[in-house]
Amino acid sequence: MWVAERWADQLGPIPLTLESDFFAKEALAKALGDALLYDPRRLESPRTWLGGNAGRWHAAELPVGPSHLAWICWAGDEVAEGTGSS
Repeated sequence: MWVAERWADQLGPIPLTLESDFFAKEALAKALGDALLYDPRRLESPRTWLGGNAGRWHAAELPVGPSHLAWICWAGDEVAEGTGSS
């Protein structure tokens, strides 16, 4: 059973901040390569990165509509518009 289903069964709806953290970590794990190699409990959430940057890594939450979350993470020297400087 998926973690969100277990959470909902035991504790009720997942708070939006926890969902955002989870999806940000999932995006980072995929950007790092093989997402199956990365344990989300051991990754820092890109949602907490100052200015959306951590070294050469960048992250941004994408506007996708109500009741949906999306994150994108990428490596590089460029800085996402509105996320500050690296």
